[in-house]
Amino acid sequence: MITAKKAAEMLGLSARKVYDLAAPNGPIPCTRYSEKCIRFNEQDIENYRLSCQFTLMREMVVGASRSIKLSTASESVSQNFFRKLGIETKPKRSTSQKHQDSTALRLVQSNSGS
Repeated sequence: MITAKKAAEMLGLSARKVYDLAAPNGPIPCTRYSEKCIRFNEQDIENYRLSCQFTLMREMVVGASRSIKLSTASESVSQNFFRKLGIETKPKRSTSQKHQDSTALRLVQSNSGS
């Protein structure tokens, strides 16, 4: 069993953050001896550290950066998020579209003082 300070060193976090991550409120299992005295199994700390790691495959990153539907996909994700909350999103006009009542700008030249 290791202390929160040692667990913090292993995870590269502060001891306060390790206390916040300790079970029952957090994802790291621990043994509580009192309100301020907890101990961790070293293997549990290592398992948590490994669960926080992720890797990206180069092919997926390259493919996503070349995709023209990247923004559309992110919009649909946000739309789905709001729909789950019961909020219906309204499509916005593109900035390239003109309003029907807009007029074209004209350059006006003044010949005063001649």
